[in-house]
Amino acid sequence: MASSEEDILASDQAVNHREATVNRLTDNLVQVCDSEIQAMLDQIWDLKAENTAMKKASAVLTTFTLFP
Repeated sequence: MASSEEDILASDQAVNHREATVNRLTDNLVQVCDSEIQAMLDQIWDLKAENTAMKKASAVLTTFTLFP
């Protein structure tokens, strides 16, 4: 009977270890995805700011070209 209990305990431990591994890998994946998403958002905001600056510069150039 002790052998069966030991087998059950070993099986439970293996399952717990796999579950912990899956949880750790899932957490790592979420962190990587969050970092990647944040980097993309930062890039988008930088491009929007650059686009706004270019529009303003274009407006100034147009104004000076049309009304010297």
